[in-house]
Amino acid sequence: MIISAERLPPPQTDLSWLRVLVVDDETQVVQTLRGMLRDMGVTQSHSARDGLEAAGFLRNDEDTIDVLITDWNMPRMNGLELLRDARSGNPDLAVLLVTGRADRDSVLEARELGVRGYLRKPFSAQELRAKLVILTKQFEISRGLRPKAA
Repeated sequence: MIISAERLPPPQTDLSWLRVLVVDDETQVVQTLRGMLRDMGVTQSHSARDGLEAAGFLRNDEDTIDVLITDWNMPRMNGLELLRDARSGNPDLAVLLVTGRADRDSVLEARELGVRGYLRKPFSAQELRAKLVILTKQFEISRGLRPKAA
């Protein structure tokens, strides 16, 4: 029996090397996201309760994060303010914005600020994984090599 290439499952993308910071003011959301990441093989995840806490973490450890997954609406410093702050220390930081906002103007504003992915609440683990796989492909292209597992 011959199996065509179109029918083969896509190769699994190794996400174990990713270093992720999850930022949300809802503890349950942070726990759920970190659990999803762990189930995907991501072993290096950190969390912050709001943008201000995350900004401090990024200033102290800017080289230890590949992907920032942040909520849009948070007290003290929202996701877009965090993004602006984070870009000053790490202009190449990949950002996934998680939000219930779906209006066109909000999405365009986020894209103009360099958000590389947008997850609308509620979302599934499969949707999160798909966004992370796209980011890994972007890393490979921008670095000219395939990242290795940590």
